Amino acid sequence: MKNCRLCGRTKPLENFYKAPGMRDGRRNECIDCNRQQRKAWYSKNRETVIERTKRWQSANRERHLEWQRRYREANRDWMREKDPKRWLNAKYGLTPEDFDRLLEEQHGACAVCGREMGADLHVDHDHKTNEVRGLLCGSCNRGIGLLQENPKVLYAAGRYLIEFKVGQYERFLEPLTRPLDRIPVK
Repeated sequence: MKNCRLCGRTKPLENFYKAPGMRDGRRNECIDCNRQQRKAWYSKNRETVIERTKRWQSANRERHLEWQRRYREANRDWMREKDPKRWLNAKYGLTPEDFDRLLEEQHGACAVCGREMGADLHVDHDHKTNEVRGLLCGSCNRGIGLLQENPKVLYAAGRYLIEFKVGQYERFLEPLTRPLDRIPVK
């Protein structure tokens, strides 16, 4: 137990930040008081802090971009769940209304295999232009990516499977031929 020097309350040690230089290894103010103190200081010095941060970011551009990349990677799921509207807009320039419109146009199903997925569909986009093409299930989205988004390779893969497994793929022949007929293959 320890007394906070600011609020005067006695609290357990885990309610104090660690500070190796202190006799008991903890700061003299509790976490709540420390937060209030820092918040008040920031309010008074906001402009200075922002200016200093921007200077550091421009002086250490590569380091800052790397930190941002690692943060986004580590918190991708959390960011997507916390604010999906912002995520869609930041990543694809897609408003929630655009997403809902695509979802409705595709009847909640994957644009490639037709599997009904509802809102769990992935946004498929051209990696060069970032243009949104539609909504796909995870398997189809990964498949297109693994085949380098190349229509000729995708067409060849489809033909390959049909040639060697005709009996097993008869139910897919009708939906496969419609989009593939539009792709000129030499």
